[in-house]
Amino acid sequence: MTPAVLRTSALAHATARDLLRRPGGALAWVAAAALVVLVPKLSDRAIEAGPELPTELVVSTLALYAAVIGGLAAVSTTVPGDPLGPNSELAATPIRSIEYTVGRVLGVGLALGLHVCGLAIAGLVAVRLGSPGEFPPASGLASAALGALGGGLFFVAAGALAGALLGRELGIVGILTVIVGTRLIVPHVTPDAPLLAALLPDPARLDLSREAAFAHPVGARALTGAFAGVVLQSIGLVALTAAVLAQRVRGAASW
Repeated sequence: MTPAVLRTSALAHATARDLLRRPGGALAWVAAAALVVLVPKLSDRAIEAGPELPTELVVSTLALYAAVIGGLAAVSTTVPGDPLGPNSELAATPIRSIEYTVGRVLGVGLALGLHVCGLAIAGLVAVRLGSPGEFPPASGLASAALGALGGGLFFVAAGALAGALLGRELGIVGILTVIVGTRLIVPHVTPDAPLLAALLPDPARLDLSREAAFAHPVGARALTGAFAGVVLQSIGLVALTAAVLAQRVRGAASW
């Protein structure tokens, strides 16, 4: 492997390790796990609740958790002075801004993936125990989990950019605004504007909670297009974050 790849992978591993050791992240995971375990009981009280509702709620919770926790965690990785952010010691190393950004984003994504997998196991075991006779196909559940993680990685990249541009407090506000906007506004804007749909970030297309719960087939072409769009937009956000860090942390001559 090249030195650049080694530096990036080492930073990604260190980032994931630090995030997994943080008490705040563990508390967030425990709270989310308690919620998904209680989903079958809570859904029993819903009006006209069907056997599919617990699975849909579990997968939706995974997607929301990945978006919020991934985005908030990524904000701190690009704020100078933060324990996970760029600092003078890092500036003295040969690492470049793009290597730094990719390493941090991948590290947050790795920690997020472990969190989401743990939540998925806890939630689906609870669904299985609560509704022994009703359980969706494993392929649909796997696609839904991948969709939740893919959407979460987009918000990781967006959170890194928000932290680089706005700092800690405003970055948190910024990433939460992006999450709300992509959930509530973008899906209603894009159906009648195909060109706009290709440009606006719409990770909600990867929310396959209903498809998984009702065992609806997921079109491979549509799913591939949604993943490709999110990946390309995430790459663009990472590149923009690296450019911002080059100007703000070390200066364009170094990074």
